[in-house]
Amino acid sequence: MLSLYINNNEGSYKKVNQQGNEVNVQLQPPILLDKNKKYQLRVLSANIVYCQPNITSANNKFIYKYNNVWYTKTLPTGIYGLTQINDTIARINTAQHGHQLFAFVANEATSTIIIYFSDPNTYIDCTTLGTIMPILGYGNSTSDIGGFTSSFGYVQSTEQAHLNTLQEILIKCNLTNGSYLNSEFSNIICGIPLNVSPFSTLNYSPIHATRNSIYVNRIDNINIQLVDQEGIALDFSNNGTQPVENWNILISIEPVEMQGLL
Repeated sequence: MLSLYINNNEGSYKKVNQQGNEVNVQLQPPILLDKNKKYQLRVLSANIVYCQPNITSANNKFIYKYNNVWYTKTLPTGIYGLTQINDTIARINTAQHGHQLFAFVANEATSTIIIYFSDPNTYIDCTTLGTIMPILGYGNSTSDIGGFTSSFGYVQSTEQAHLNTLQEILIKCNLTNGSYLNSEFSNIICGIPLNVSPFSTLNYSPIHATRNSIYVNRIDNINIQLVDQEGIALDFSNNGTQPVENWNILISIEPVEMQGLL
């Protein structure tokens, strides 16, 4: 059995992309496998920091109207729960107007969000692309909200909120192609569910690691990439800046006939 320890630190014969999610290792010398045997690849362990933001440049705008004037505010990239969203928008409003205009409250029974308005002359834009509102449940079916459209000065989202945009980390490798992501052919070698809080480290060490068939006999390079449950590349940088959050994995390459001994 061959064991290979791979991390996303730049080094000799190793290239790491700007987001820190993809590593390409040139092997010196290459690994030559016996052509008369079949081989498997397994992920024996992985240590990955859960640092993927749910608010990015793709959805960080908060657009609202107060006293017939529209304002566009930008939330910093980060991992936000409802409390952090509430506090950030409250600080924005207080700095701009001297008092808080909105309060976001979770309806945990239905996974929806209630927004309370402190002024009847206040509206929130829910339709412009790039706003935070869709992950709060105010999506395509919702127009501008506010103005005390209900007699109690609040509005409840028509859809469920989806603050946890990352559900699982998938590891891909160029040495195998025997898996599927949904209905499409893929080279995913394992999936790691999230079971830690943000900015904590996922320690993955499976008892029965998934066995993936290797389709080559000569291995000159190994390419590893980390993606989310939709196959979208993760970002371990701060909007593409360095340094990146580190991760590492331990993989094994072994003949198929050894599986009964491991």
